[in-house]
Amino acid sequence: KRKLIRDHLAKVEKEKLNVDDETADDNVEIRFDRTLRIKRALLEKANLTAEVDPVDDGVFESDLLLTEEQSNLILNDLGKAESTGDEDLSPDETDEAPALPPTDADSSGTRAKRSGVFIEQNFAEKWDISTPIPYTFDDSIAPWDQTDINDALAEISRVSCVRFRHLAYTPNSYHINFV
Repeated sequence: KRKLIRDHLAKVEKEKLNVDDETADDNVEIRFDRTLRIKRALLEKANLTAEVDPVDDGVFESDLLLTEEQSNLILNDLGKAESTGDEDLSPDETDEAPALPPTDADSSGTRAKRSGVFIEQNFAEKWDISTPIPYTFDDSIAPWDQTDINDALAEISRVSCVRFRHLAYTPNSYHINFV
């Protein structure tokens, strides 16, 4: 599995970035190394390093390939970016958490830190609320299901500041694709 994925990603690297074989292979190995570091850091955080050995197959969560930016953000969140000499790998060091409303558990105006890693700390990965979030439907989605999804997104827009925009084509930028 690792070799198959590595060979395919190296081919894509060569074509996409127009780099030589060695550079493409190095880029893929760096991605794989970061994915393995994330797995180890998550196991360490859960105190499972003695019971579980992470699989070095290049994927995260069975079939998810992480981008370099995603890997860097997760490693920073886990405090493991510096473990091999990497500086802060995040795209913007100035991102700060917005003030959150008080909760029952904490009346100081901020929420207590959760053990979750991905959602609240990666502000660079959130949608810009000033523009609608583009979305598309896969051909497998029946028209009545598309109507249900459109109604649900309209309800979310009605009760929040989040807006959505259906696209009839698949854009080359980030978007939601309902399958």
